[in-house]
Parts: sequence; structure tokens; C-alpha cells
Amino acid sequence: MKEDTSRVKLFIELGNKYRFLEIDSSFTYFHKAIELAEKIDAKGFEADALIDVGINHQIQGTYDSTKQYFQKSLEIASEMGDRKRISIYYAQNAGLYHDMGLYDSAVADYFKCLSMAKELSTESGQAWLYNRLGVVYYDQGLFDEAVRYYLKALEIREKQGDRWQMTVGYNNIGEMYRLQDMPDKALEYFKKALAIHEELKPYEDREHGSSLEEEWPKARNYLVIYI
Repeated sequence: MKEDTSRVKLFIELGNKYRFLEIDSSFTYFHKAIELAEKIDAKGFEADALIDVGINHQIQGTYDSTKQYFQKSLEIASEMGDRKRISIYYAQNAGLYHDMGLYDSAVADYFKCLSMAKELSTESGQAWLYNRLGVVYYDQGLFDEAVRYYLKALEIREKQGDRWQMTVGYNNIGEMYRLQDMPDKALEYFKKALAIHEELKPYEDREHGSSLEEEWPKARNYLVIYI
């Protein structure tokens, strides 16, 4: 049983590794994970792999299939009473609605996930969700609302002392003020971002593998890593 569970985990890991390299292989590994998880009654891993297949369909723009796989995952998570996996469903479904331009539905599902993140006491998850809400409002041109949620995310990151995410937050907020033609406020936040960015620069490539510019404004949430 333990060996079979390890194989399911391996299939999921391989599916994720191949997602942006060779998506057909990614699908194959995820379906192997689902098949084996069903066989050994590993419901949690089955729910995870179903979400992953849905994400692949989302990347390909086949949203009806995405919905079907997400829904199957939700049904299993609900049957298990697994609040964490239910919250992941809502986060992923919100991202799907966002991609489809259904902003009100995206916001509604992010708030459902946020409520669960608070219930589960996951501060990083809450910060991630506030940031996602900011991106949804940014994409609608609602910059005041975007700033509101970016600030909520930043408050948590500052409390945590997560300087990398603080840099991203300062940069995001500065950009919102720039777009609203508020150069003094924009400059205030850009300077804060730059100061920390310069401090972290020697470690950036090694620890993060991407630049600050690449972080903004990544508006796709293929995996919820903080919840």
C-alpha cells in the first residue's frame, strides 16, 4: 500500500514536471495517478490529480473539460470533508473564471477560499488570495480596489518578514498608483521595492530563479502552494 501511494505521488510529480515541457506526457502521468489512486482508494491523491488534469486543460484553453475535472475533485474532497482540498478547488476555479473573463464569479470563489484559509489559519494562503483578488481588480481597471487588496497582502508579508514577497507587493502597489497618475505615491512604493530588491539581488537567481520583473503581474494560479 505504501509503495503504491509512493507511485501515485511520483506520477503526480512527473505530471507537474512535464506540464510545460510536454503536456501530452503530463496528461499521461496524471491519468496514471488517477487510475492507481482509484485502485488503492487513495481519495486525496485522486482529488489532487483530477485538479492537475483540469489545470492542463485550462492551459490548453479547453475550459469545459477543466470544469469537469475540477468538479470531480470537489466531489471527492467534499465526500472526505477535506477543507484544505475544497479550498484549493475554489482557488483553482476562481483562476478558471478569471481566465474566462468572468470576474464576478472569480471574486466570489476567491472569497470562499479566503474564508477557508482564515478558518485553517494559513496566513500565507490569505496573503496569496488577497494578491489574487488584487490582480482580478487590476484586470478590470479597478485600481482602487486592486490597491486595497494588494495592501492587505502586503500587511501579512510584512508581518511575516517575507522580504521577497514584500518587494513584489511594493512594486504592484507602485504600479497601481502610476496607472492612476499619482507619481509621488508610485515613487514611494517603487523606492521601497528597489531598496529590498537591491538587498536581495545577490540571492535572487539562486533562490528564486526569476527576476522581479517576471513576478509582476503573473495572473495565473496553476497551483495553490500556500494553502
